[in-house]
Amino acid sequence: MTLDNVVAIYRALGCPDIQKRQFFSGEFVATEETSVAFDALLSNEGGGPARVTEADCDGVNLILNKYDITVGSKITAKIRLAGNSLEKFYASYGDFLSSSSIKQGKVPANFYIIEGDDFFSPEGNIDNEARLEQFNALCEVIRGLQELAHYHDKDVVDAQNKLVFLSAEENKSCPVVLDICLREEMLTADLSDISVLTSLLSDEAKLEAHYEPRKSIFYSSLVEFVAGFSPEVAFCKLVENWPDFTDVYQKNHSTYLSGFAFHKAKKEVAESEIKLAEQLSKVTSELTGKLFSIPVSVAAIVAMFHKDSSLVTNMLVVLGLVLTAILIVGVVINQRNQLESVKQAKEIVEQSIEGKKSSYPDELNDHIDKMSRRLGDNIATAGRWLFVFRTLAWVPALIAVVVFYAQYSNGALIQNTIRSYGILSSMVKTFWSWAVSLL
Repeated sequence: MTLDNVVAIYRALGCPDIQKRQFFSGEFVATEETSVAFDALLSNEGGGPARVTEADCDGVNLILNKYDITVGSKITAKIRLAGNSLEKFYASYGDFLSSSSIKQGKVPANFYIIEGDDFFSPEGNIDNEARLEQFNALCEVIRGLQELAHYHDKDVVDAQNKLVFLSAEENKSCPVVLDICLREEMLTADLSDISVLTSLLSDEAKLEAHYEPRKSIFYSSLVEFVAGFSPEVAFCKLVENWPDFTDVYQKNHSTYLSGFAFHKAKKEVAESEIKLAEQLSKVTSELTGKLFSIPVSVAAIVAMFHKDSSLVTNMLVVLGLVLTAILIVGVVINQRNQLESVKQAKEIVEQSIEGKKSSYPDELNDHIDKMSRRLGDNIATAGRWLFVFRTLAWVPALIAVVVFYAQYSNGALIQNTIRSYGILSSMVKTFWSWAVSLL
């Protein structure tokens, strides 16, 4: 025996008043449907949503005697409703909304609303589908709030359904308490979109990178929306104005995403600057060690002035210094090419950022402009240093060539020639004197 049998008999009796919230009675003429339903009620020996306490058909007491009910028979009956079942008769929608089942976010499988003569059953016997959808939406909101609540306030005897939410913001330390107290006005509330709540409940959502921030935004939005209201009023305000709460949440969420995007963009810009700066530093640092050969080259030039130096030795010194200069200049040219690569990389980074600058706040745009100027100045400075290095690389070699030329062109070479001429003259004079003496 199910609740639909009881509803069928109740309607056949003309929907009489419920006495003491337990009994209803009357007379009806049996039809095929009602005779089957009444037989099911009579066969119920206990339990279920109702039982027959008195029944008479054509003068026969149906409680004490077995009697075949036929179509057209007049039946007088008194039926007692069960009071300990969730699947039962409710006097009104308000009565139904005050039930413990609904407050726990659970819609009974079968129930009947006397006030509207609406029967709801999972077998498809639904007299008001719109109301059932609203019941399900209300219960989904309640279950979601219960799951997201920081804790349930069960210390108060008459407040078993109070949910406590704490704000994620430090300056809002006062918690929000929601008392799940439903009223009929909620049946017309717009709960068509409760995704801001349900999107936080799935297992997949809990694995998302921004899950905890989204929860914090929900808590903060809830505190912002109902702060200052009593627990009963706060819950009613939340449910009955759900679209407004959704707008508050979306606004706060957009603010968070804007801030996150700002910090992400700022981080990307900073990383690009660091990377370019490292490449720029590498251009000059790799050359620094090789430039220490310049002082050594100067020392080699000093050695050319030593009295024991010879033509061959000095020639090797000059050749070595020229080769060293060529190698250093080659390195400088290579570093110059790397500097051009850094310059192109800077332009690419700036072009990639340029298309997004309109969506960036002024603070980030100022940082980008300063970064561009700073890198441009550093690249120009590095270019000037490379020019200086390239010039300095030739200095020792050029000085050595000048010294060598001075020593062996119009200097020592001439002196050696004169000295050789003097020796030859002496030899000629000696030979001439010897020849004269022989004569």
